[in-house]
Amino acid sequence: MLKPSSAILVLTLIAAALSARAGSQSGLPVEQAVVHGASSFHVSRPGDKGCTVELEDTGSVATGHCAMLYPELAGIAGWVETGSGAIRLIDAQGARVIVFAASDGPAFEAVEPRNSLLRLEPAI
Repeated sequence: MLKPSSAILVLTLIAAALSARAGSQSGLPVEQAVVHGASSFHVSRPGDKGCTVELEDTGSVATGHCAMLYPELAGIAGWVETGSGAIRLIDAQGARVIVFAASDGPAFEAVEPRNSLLRLEPAI
């Protein structure tokens, strides 16, 4: 039985696949579809106020001042959604820098590197 958050993610991926197959206007690969219908995400650690990043539908990432708050976000150039529903933030060479896995509700938590403790959730 899928957790509600997993079911939402699965439905989102199915909808994105159907949209891409139907010849969506963007022509983007399914893995670069906007996650959970949001493009603005709040990044934080427990007890931090956090900041907002933009996961652009082009696959690029705008980190703004977040890279100053969280040094591990410096050098982030893009993002991809993996087949397992995780969000991978990558550098300019395409190397994985941070991987976020689905957590409670629409939120994601960093699973790589293990000591990151970052949380990513749709900005309201």
